[in-house]
Amino acid sequence: MRSILLFLPFLVISLNSFSQEKEIIFSYWTEAGPPFVFLDDENLTVVSSGLVKDLADLISSRLSASPRFVNIPVQRLESQLISGAIDLDCITNPIWKTTPEAYYWSPALFKGADRFLVKFSKAHDYSDFSDLKGASLGVYNGYTYHPKIMQMIKEGDINPVKVSGVDHGIKLLLL
Repeated sequence: MRSILLFLPFLVISLNSFSQEKEIIFSYWTEAGPPFVFLDDENLTVVSSGLVKDLADLISSRLSASPRFVNIPVQRLESQLISGAIDLDCITNPIWKTTPEAYYWSPALFKGADRFLVKFSKAHDYSDFSDLKGASLGVYNGYTYHPKIMQMIKEGDINPVKVSGVDHGIKLLLL
């Protein structure tokens, strides 16, 4: 009887761990916006749809787990991934990481490129990086751009203006 009483706490803990559903924590950053992340209109912290949600749902279902989404600023993503606070960093790139070799990378899910958005009337003013000297450039906080752009920002040749999303960038551009 005594041995059964000693075993009982371990049994309760084991059964409790079996009853808890596995959870996979996915990161997202709201600056990415649609089509990557669509937030619920009423609760702007709930990912309602988008590529990140579709990927999370597919991965979670294959692993018999539930997805949980955490909004993390770009500059904190790597530390959160290293610490285990998040399991998967979606919509990312090895060039954005300090130690890309420390991670497993999936194949590229889609092709894309960073592009400049300029007023139509100035479309022909920029054909080379040097044309950006003295210009203000809308940038996401913590985002890594082309090495030449990063160098020009560091040297003060470009005035970086922090934007919180595409809509914010367009409003500033129109001003």
